Amino acid sequence: MVKKITLLVSLLFGFALLTGIDQYEQDLYEEDLYEEYLQLQRNENRILAFSGRKPSVAVDLEIGEKVRLSEEKGHVGAVLTNKRFLAISSMSGKWVSEPLISGEVNTAGLTVGEKVAMVVTDRRIIGFTPMKEGFIAYDLPIGTEVRARDAGENFAIVAMSERAVGLSSETGNFRDIEFDIGESFTFLEMATTLALVHTEDNIYAYRGASGTWSIRPKPAIK
Repeated sequence: MVKKITLLVSLLFGFALLTGIDQYEQDLYEEDLYEEYLQLQRNENRILAFSGRKPSVAVDLEIGEKVRLSEEKGHVGAVLTNKRFLAISSMSGKWVSEPLISGEVNTAGLTVGEKVAMVVTDRRIIGFTPMKEGFIAYDLPIGTEVRARDAGENFAIVAMSERAVGLSSETGNFRDIEFDIGESFTFLEMATTLALVHTEDNIYAYRGASGTWSIRPKPAIK
């Protein structure tokens, strides 16, 4: 009987020890992950990006340049000024910039996910992903009305009246889809790696991991 009790105590102690080790390793993983996350700080005419134990990375504002919007989330930090779109990732550790075209107007703010950043203007969608370590653009038709925008963990999405555009951090590219004739956007649903764009008749699903679209008809209402 004593041997059985001793064995049970040993097993319980071993289980507790393993559980403690697993929790310790999980805590270390989460701490390391948090250390990689970016933080932005404005210092007079300079913007600093911090990422854990790494040295801060600075970018200087130009004469007459003013910050309009700034946001950081996960591995990405982004800044929109009256002259350019600035972005940085903890993976590359360097600032990159995209000049705004003369007369270009920001119409839908700044959208930032953990691995992607995006600005929508009256002329184009400007996207940033760590994979590209630079910017890519999607030209918008004249008179385009942006109805919704959002970002998940590894993608950003823009919904317009007659089409939707997704940007995947995994592929580093935009991909669009046009709605069927007579359809128009109704609402947007977001998950961590998936967006569902609803129209009157269909659901257009965008997957951030593959950067692809799929279509599913809505059930007929009886």
